[in-house]
Amino acid sequence: MPLCFYVTYKDIQLILLRSNGIMQSIMLGLLLIIVFSLAQKVGEQITPQTAAALFTLANVFCVILITNALFSLENHDGIRAYIDLSSISPASFALGKWIALLILLVITQLLLLPIMFILFNQVLYSFSSLCLGVLLFDTGMASTGILLGAITQQSTSKDSMLTVLLFPLLLPLLLATIRIIEYACSRDAEPILSWIGVGSSFVLFFFVALIILFPVLFSSHR
Repeated sequence: MPLCFYVTYKDIQLILLRSNGIMQSIMLGLLLIIVFSLAQKVGEQITPQTAAALFTLANVFCVILITNALFSLENHDGIRAYIDLSSISPASFALGKWIALLILLVITQLLLLPIMFILFNQVLYSFSSLCLGVLLFDTGMASTGILLGAITQQSTSKDSMLTVLLFPLLLPLLLATIRIIEYACSRDAEPILSWIGVGSSFVLFFFVALIILFPVLFSSHR
């Protein structure tokens, strides 16, 4: 079995046993959705675009919390020292973290999506478009989350500034996710082929950036 799957198994097992990271992300996502639903006037209908934007925003916060939880695992019980002494490559370590974050995001969204549809009174017209929007978001944000997690392990202000520079690069992916999910919940939304192209391009960009930059950051932290 590839070493990356051992990293994935370790991370998911520890996160689910401790439940701190994933429960915090689920509760924060629920809080955002519930607060915005309660803020609407009686009888006021939330548009599919607004619902998609709020769901995407809630998931961005979930990515941040889960990523912090994943990278904090190595700071307990000397796990980081064992990893430094092991033969695992930075690419395998990054891929294992990436898969773990992807799985935990899916678990979170399986709980948040039904609640979003119920509280925002949305109708699903295209299940395939919804799955596509969520898939693009998850794969792109998983790459970005792991890359940001590696950057935040560094202590220099120069490395910390990279996180600020990376956030504007997320906007095209977030907009593509919003438009695709809006299309899934509306009959009048604009065609999404161009947004699928934008989202796919940035997913590929973030994944390549993860493969190239993570080994450098990982090695410099050893």
